[in-house]
Amino acid sequence: MEEKKLAVIITGPSGVGKDTIVESLLADASLDAVRALRHTNRQPRSGEESGSTHCFVSTDKFQQLVSENAFIEWNQSGSHLYGTTFDSFNDALRKGRLVLLDVGVISALNIQRSVAIQRCKVLMIFLSPVEKRVLFSHGGIDIAADVLRRRIEGRSSGEQVAEVADRLEKGKED
Repeated sequence: MEEKKLAVIITGPSGVGKDTIVESLLADASLDAVRALRHTNRQPRSGEESGSTHCFVSTDKFQQLVSENAFIEWNQSGSHLYGTTFDSFNDALRKGRLVLLDVGVISALNIQRSVAIQRCKVLMIFLSPVEKRVLFSHGGIDIAADVLRRRIEGRSSGEQVAEVADRLEKGKED
């Protein structure tokens, strides 16, 4: 009997470092890890290429995928749409022993509940900023506003101040 593969869902508020953790895991060849790509309608950030971390698509294409029920999960953050397709997840399962997903908290819970994920073991890891100035507390977890703001602004893809504020609010919700 073939051993079930492992899906590791790295989650936490926007800007907490999910992608940094995933990149370091992908760099360790002994893990045989692959990333389940997410679709998004946002523009690529500096250094991003379609097919490496995300599949960059138009809003119309994203909405078409939603109407076709192509996503395990999808959500909206500000004006941007993000989602993991069944195809992307299944491709990752075929390619590696360890499937990595870096998503927000709501998306993580939706993925965990999905029928598609039942074909593998699931480990969910919640990342939280460590600095002391608290933005809010939720379930005993403190989230630091200054940490999130610096991380979001540092990787900004030309977002306006209002969009950064929206992403910080989204972090509160997560």
